[in-house]
This record gives sequence, C-alpha cells and structure tokens, in this order.
Amino acid sequence: MLGLALAGCSNILEDFPDKNGEEYLKAQARLHIDKSQWDAAIVAITPVLARHPQDQEIANIAATAYVGRAGLRVLDLIDNIVQESDDHGMLEILAHHFSGYEVGDQYLADYATAVGIIEAAGATGAARDANLNFLSLFVYYTRIGVILNRYAFTPKTKSLRPGFDACLSSSDLTGVNPTGIPNAQIDIIYTSIPKIIDSAANINASGDGLDALISANGIPTNFAVNPIPCTSTQNAAACVVTRNLVGIGKIAGGIGIETGGTCLVVTP
Repeated sequence: MLGLALAGCSNILEDFPDKNGEEYLKAQARLHIDKSQWDAAIVAITPVLARHPQDQEIANIAATAYVGRAGLRVLDLIDNIVQESDDHGMLEILAHHFSGYEVGDQYLADYATAVGIIEAAGATGAARDANLNFLSLFVYYTRIGVILNRYAFTPKTKSLRPGFDACLSSSDLTGVNPTGIPNAQIDIIYTSIPKIIDSAANINASGDGLDALISANGIPTNFAVNPIPCTSTQNAAACVVTRNLVGIGKIAGGIGIETGGTCLVVTP
C-alpha cells in the first residue's frame, strides 16, 4: 500500500548492523518517505532497485518516493474526490489536486520515472500484486492530473488559463496566446486510460473516494492499450476523442475540465 509510514520508529535504523545492506536501505527509504523527505528516499532506494527491478515491494517504495516528490497526496486526493465529485469531473479534480504550486517539467519527469518503475516490476495489472496495483491506480490517474495542471490551469490556482482550449496542441504557458495540450501529453492521457482500468480490475478496496477511482468515473472503456494517436497524426480519431474527453465538462456529462464543445479538427 501507499502507507509506508514508520510512525514512532525513529530508532529503527539502529537495529540493522549492516548500514550498507539492502534491508537497511529499504527501511531508510521508508523512514524518509514517512517524513516527506523524497530526495533522500530516492537516494536510499535507488541502488536496491537497480539490483532488483522486478521486486514489487522495492518498486512500490521507489515509485512512492518519486510521485511523493511530484506532489501526490493520497489522503487529500481521496477527500477531494468525495467532496467534489458531485460538481466536478474526475479529470478536473485530479488537476485541482496539484494546485497550490506551479507544476514544472520535473513533476512530469518524476511521474514518467514512477510509471517505468511500476511497469518494470509488472507490465500489467495481472502481473502486479494488489499493493502495487493500488499505487498504480493513483499514479496513472494523477499523472493525467499533473499534465492538466501544467497546461490547463493558471499556476497555483484552480482556474483555467485564459483561452485554454483542449482542441489546441500549442503549449504557450505565458498567458499571451491561447494554449492547449501538446500532442505528446495527449498521448500519455490516452494510453493511461486502459492502464487505469487494468489496475482497478486487480485490486480490492472500498470507500467513496476509492470506489470513484476504481469505477473509472465514466471513462470510455474502448480505448486501446498501445496506439499513439496524436504524435503520429493529430487528426486521428483517437486523438480527437481524447481531446474531447479533456474538453467536455461535468455539465455535458463528460469528465473533462472545460464545458461545452467538441474537437472536430485539432489545430496545430
């Protein structure tokens, strides 16, 4: 699970005689995660992960450290889903989760690293244990939230950028020109959706927030696993469908962040 806390264990590292051993480094990484010391956790777990990339416990620790550094706050996110799901779509809630600070390229990179760690340990939900699938569900979902916050929202607020249009592939973040979401990021959203569904099918959990995540909250289930819709051709049907998914808001029955309208032709 994501709960890697070691509350009350400030002296736990003293129990390990070998301060270079893998068990010591794993315990050290967990302790750093408990204290939100993400960089230190990454330093501690990296050599262990390098030796055991398919160990799911180690992958869980390492991926948790990276997404923690990128701003994932699981309990807050679950609470936001419970509180906001009547008025906001899931994608909007995910983007809101990362308000309060400016999301930069490092956050996107940390999520890409976490995904790589998870998929090296188990390429599909069936190949991962329930704990790693639980983490995977949050990672795939909130990676979309990081992208949307980066390109669709004004830094440190919950308001859309002026002129944001999900149909656009431009990425001007200055506020001078209308902005959209780059094709490469739309591809990540598109390919994340079946992975969300796959992870959700391989965990057992309950609770209002988790149930909303596991249900995929209205995400279409006919997305393919591998195709790259936008970098190959920006007018591909899958590319347009994904931009529509982002662009159709709660009022229109979608799960996006912008109300009204659909993308018929993606503008460069």
